[in-house]
Parts: sequence; C-alpha cells; structure tokens
Amino acid sequence: MSRRLVPDASDLGRRTEVRVVQEVGGQFRFLDHTGDLAMECFGRDFPELLVSGAKGMFYAIAEEELPGSPAERRAEVAGDSPSILFHSWLKELLFVYDTERFLPAEYEVQVADLSQACGRLKGQTVSDEVMLPGPIKAVTYHGLKVEKQADGVWRAYVVFDT
Repeated sequence: MSRRLVPDASDLGRRTEVRVVQEVGGQFRFLDHTGDLAMECFGRDFPELLVSGAKGMFYAIAEEELPGSPAERRAEVAGDSPSILFHSWLKELLFVYDTERFLPAEYEVQVADLSQACGRLKGQTVSDEVMLPGPIKAVTYHGLKVEKQADGVWRAYVVFDT
C-alpha cells in the first residue's frame, strides 16, 4: 500500500482557507497566492524534500519535456537551518537554469547534518531557441517554512517570484 505524502487541504492547519490550484505526483502542489506562485512540497526525509522542491519548481518552469542536449551538473549548498538549506538549494538550481538553461530530470541528493546538501543532477540543456512558458524570477523568503511533521514527513512552503 502506498502512503500519500500530500495531505488534504483540511490537514493544512492554520491555512485551511488555501485553495489547491494544482497537485502533481503526490509530492508537491501549487497553492493560490496573490501575484506570485506558492508551492507546498513533501518528502519522507530531507533529501527527498529537496528533490520534491526542485521537481515542483521545474514543473512550474516547463510542464512538459523539451528538446535539448543531455547533460549532468553538480550542485552544492550550505545553510544554517533546514529552511535556509532548502532555499539555498532551490536558488542554486534556479541559477544554473538561468545561466545554462539546464533542466534537471533526475536527482541524487545527499544531506549532511541538515546544513549541507550536494546533488548530482541529470537532465538536459535546452536550446536558446526554445521558448519556456513559466518563468520564475526568484525563490523568496516570504512565508518560507520547512518543518518535520509529527508523522515524520518533511513539509516545505515556498513562494516564487514570477
């Protein structure tokens, strides 16, 4: 029996009025947010949370597979709390996307002491001629929250500037 990581909207506690705009694959979903894009993601452990966050961010950028050249990248980040580490991870991947047009599809992530993360990413570099529909300008600190819930599942809430 598979365990569903994403709770129902009624399980969101203080934000029960939030309307789920789009739920994808059971690990991330997009929520109503004025003017920007809010996302909630989940992971059975912290590395899986980082992967869920990255998958959600890149899903918002390009929902479908785009033509490109196969590529691999490494990413390393540090942070003094789980929230800062999560933010730094997404910010670094967005930087690699912005500068190299690299869209990861596979992730191998390792975390040390919830203060450092490194990952090997496989994906593709998308040609400059391909127009991407969903620009994300930045990962914000507005409302940023990362927590390990009572059931052991990690949860993050992040807002992207679009």
